[in-house]
Amino acid sequence: MLRGLLLLLEAYLKHSYSVKASRNGENMILVTYDLISPGQKYQRLIEAITSMGESCHCLESTWLLKTSLTAEQVATRLRQQIDGNDKLLVTAFNPHNSNGWLSQEAWNWIYGYVNR
Repeated sequence: MLRGLLLLLEAYLKHSYSVKASRNGENMILVTYDLISPGQKYQRLIEAITSMGESCHCLESTWLLKTSLTAEQVATRLRQQIDGNDKLLVTAFNPHNSNGWLSQEAWNWIYGYVNR
């Protein structure tokens, strides 16, 4: 799974694009990362993520973010918080076409976006 995410990240970085606002200028963005370097800067990265909008820490290194920013803008801001060998994937998240095993709290957060 991690290898697949890294391949997506490489494709994203090669073909970066902006995601248009999905509704009322608000986007739901998925952020996932692997901090590789010794002395990883988790707190700095988490503070950057949570400063950009309403956020949900749904998996160990994965966040969902409701923001007026595009995926490209979020990625640009977060790249300033990580080292060159760390991994980062930022992409639009479609809550209408998602499935998985998350905590009830995470699903409630996602459904709250859908039902706005």
